[in-house]
Amino acid sequence: MTNLRKLFGHNKVAILLMLLLVAALMLSACGKTDDTSKDAPKDDPKPVEQPKEEPSTGPKEGGTLYMSQFSAPEGKFNINYYESLYDGNVNDLLYDGMMSYTESLELEFNLAKDVEIAEDNLSFTFYLREDVKFHDGVGLTAHDVAFTFKNMLHPDYTGVRTSNWLLIEGAADYRAGDADDVSGIQVLDDYTIKFVLTQTDAPFFPRVATWGISAEHAFDGYAVADYVTSPAVTTKPIGTGPYKFVEYRTDQYVELVRNEDYHRGKPYIEKIIYKIVNQEVAIGQLRNGEVDFINVSADNLSMVEAMNHVNVMKWESFGYQYMGINTTHPFLSDKRVRQALAYGIDRDGIVEGLLDGQGQVLNQPFPSMSWAFNPNVSEYEYNPAKAAELLAEAGWTKDGAWLKNAKGERFEVTLKYPTGNKVRINSAVLIQENLSQLGIKVNLEIYDFPTLVTMVYTDKDFDLYLMGWSLSLDPDQTGIWGADTAWNAVQFVHPDSLRLMQEGRSVLAIEERQPIYQEWAALLNEELPYVFLYQQNDIVAINDRVKNAQPNFLSFQFNIHEWWLD
Repeated sequence: MTNLRKLFGHNKVAILLMLLLVAALMLSACGKTDDTSKDAPKDDPKPVEQPKEEPSTGPKEGGTLYMSQFSAPEGKFNINYYESLYDGNVNDLLYDGMMSYTESLELEFNLAKDVEIAEDNLSFTFYLREDVKFHDGVGLTAHDVAFTFKNMLHPDYTGVRTSNWLLIEGAADYRAGDADDVSGIQVLDDYTIKFVLTQTDAPFFPRVATWGISAEHAFDGYAVADYVTSPAVTTKPIGTGPYKFVEYRTDQYVELVRNEDYHRGKPYIEKIIYKIVNQEVAIGQLRNGEVDFINVSADNLSMVEAMNHVNVMKWESFGYQYMGINTTHPFLSDKRVRQALAYGIDRDGIVEGLLDGQGQVLNQPFPSMSWAFNPNVSEYEYNPAKAAELLAEAGWTKDGAWLKNAKGERFEVTLKYPTGNKVRINSAVLIQENLSQLGIKVNLEIYDFPTLVTMVYTDKDFDLYLMGWSLSLDPDQTGIWGADTAWNAVQFVHPDSLRLMQEGRSVLAIEERQPIYQEWAALLNEELPYVFLYQQNDIVAINDRVKNAQPNFLSFQFNIHEWWLD
């Protein structure tokens, strides 16, 4: 841990916070957990199942890496604006932050070369490297860093990430249009930037340190309200990451080429192409050598493991799958109804039948790998009788096959879900069948992922929907559940939820934060704005011509600039 002391100097509070974070995550990673798709699991205590090793002649340059994506990106290739995991996969390679995580969850310098943290933990000064260039050859400066964060606080910003930065001094006034600048974002010189907070905010430092930095000049000539459709986001994104954007052929592929001047060393692989194909096609292409890397669903695991030229890797991921509930819908606003949905869905059947046991049922917004996980919340075991009892208490009675309320209205809702993920698609059918046994008529509607994202987060046009979250290491989820955030599509605004999230951010030590977040987890477990469905193992299959790949729960593309093709 000596590098942490070098990083934080004598700031013992910050050192303690980071040490506790690393220790807690390492401890939970060594415990018995169950795997999930974007959460924590409980399978193999090892974080990654290592592939078979073969003699290597050493790194080679060149070649094209073909990776599959089951759903198409929206085409928002900027950290400040993307809303889909599929855009995020591309953005991870285009943009770097001032710092980044190592595989052991420590922060190391990236675009920055040093940082100073005030004793009161209210100001953070970053000293940037002077040799970093954007993909177009223009040098990175502190003005680009300031632009990146001020953009998300601008009154005309159209993205969903404002809530991350509102504790920066002057941010609220700037966002409201009452100030011309953000006083807490200070460019001290071309390579020094200082952030000042109004109060202690535990997740702020790792978040601001690792956020991908945009090029200010790439947005020249565009109004902030139009940034999201500008070339800097859609067709000519510019970052400092290991790969440069070439093109996105809608619904077909995204092409990247290596950044020859990458400040951490030129990547070995020359090109990366994300091919947009469904799971069945991707497996066939993996078998034929047309793709090198795919995410594997549990039901296809044995098929992929039988391929001699493929390495299969599994690890405990950090996220979950869920059914979102429109809490403003007159049929769904009663928490007893939402609890009935949880009791009425055979979630164990999803895990065992659709995931082949590669996961676990979840009942809260934290994966079991998180130090904030609450082991004592209600489990909502599959219990149709209990579900029927709660529905009756809420005023629903059976009239033939279907439930009706006192107004004579049939309990009929629509469940929307995306293409591309076979487990989600089959889960929707199972949910429809389960709820129909309770007397709830569920209509199924399937959409491509970008269309569903717009319906859910922009239009709030849904009764129920299926999606998943990939979470950050810190348990703060204000960005998802805040009163004004666009991510809170289910429109769950509860005073105790807002209070607890604020309390959790206002202290630094994990031993103080843990009971706050466990109380918050218990509240969401009681109110159920989501039916938390499951966590599943992340499983990937990689052609054995790909060398030195070290995917993990931080990112399946971890250390990709060091991969090479044999």
